[in-house]
Amino acid sequence: MRVRLRPEARIDIFKASCFYDEKSPGWGDKFIESIFDDFDRLSRMAGVHSKRGRYYRMYSEKFPFAICYDIDGMDIVVIAVLSCRMSPSMIDSTLDQR
Repeated sequence: MRVRLRPEARIDIFKASCFYDEKSPGWGDKFIESIFDDFDRLSRMAGVHSKRGRYYRMYSEKFPFAICYDIDGMDIVVIAVLSCRMSPSMIDSTLDQR
């Protein structure tokens, strides 16, 4: 299956990488590498994760982030890449808007 990112998910990744780079230069790149490794894993394991609301949720292996996705035919559509440090109600609200 092919992983497709919605524009909002790309923005989530960009913002998180900027956050990590502000904390320690170079960590933003490490974050992006890790998330794309997670997407690789997702392409082989889509649909096995639990669903919360309308979307499946896979947790990143190295960073405290959740990858929220849906399956559309042969495509895995990443809706959001959100910090697990957000409150559950904030996560639900963000996903409801997408």
